[in-house]
Amino acid sequence: MKRNLTALYAALLLAGVMAISCSGTPQTVPPQPVTQQEVKKPELKPPVIKDILGPKEAAPSEDTAITCWAVDPDGRKLTYNWSVDNGTITGQGRSAIWKTPAQPGSYTISVKVVNDAGLEASQSKSFTVVPVPETHKTTDTTVYLKLSFPSNDVVKISAPLRVTAINEIQCVIEGAEASGLTFKWSAPVGKLSGNKLAEGKASRVGWIAPGTPGDYTISVLVTDQSGHEARGEVTFNVYAD
Repeated sequence: MKRNLTALYAALLLAGVMAISCSGTPQTVPPQPVTQQEVKKPELKPPVIKDILGPKEAAPSEDTAITCWAVDPDGRKLTYNWSVDNGTITGQGRSAIWKTPAQPGSYTISVKVVNDAGLEASQSKSFTVVPVPETHKTTDTTVYLKLSFPSNDVVKISAPLRVTAINEIQCVIEGAEASGLTFKWSAPVGKLSGNKLAEGKASRVGWIAPGTPGDYTISVLVTDQSGHEARGEVTFNVYAD
């Protein structure tokens, strides 16, 4: 009897060992890496040129203010590169001065605008140079100061003038309604006069030169109803007779 129990225990032990051997070691599943959603970079947009502002007609051999109206959708800093097919154009900002050619005709001004991300936009526009009428040449000594809105640059021109003489300065505005403009004139010496000068509504003024030869600069600050500004300066080279 005792021998039978010993054999039974041995058989049970052997069966258990075989069961463990057949089942093997439990396989563990490695954890899957957690993937993060890829962050999309914002799409860069080029600047947009809305218009090139300037006078509809310009006189030959005249300094004319030209302004590029451009915006950047992302508010980036802009730089401007100007070119013209005749005459010369100077300026590296949004406004430039075009020295018109001596011959009347239609001429093309081009500008390339680049933002600080390297994206760019280009546009061209034609402007007309017309002959100055003989009556204007002989009787009208008015200095025409042509300003374009909006502009951060100062338009500068010069003209000769005899001592104690009086000369008229006329502001010609492009890109803004004349009725909503305010004009603030200043002169270091001499005397300014004009209709509604004190009220800031004089687009045309007269300046009486002092009795001493020299260079004198008359300046004007023009502001529209939205607070945008344009500035101009006329330097008179006053000479003795």
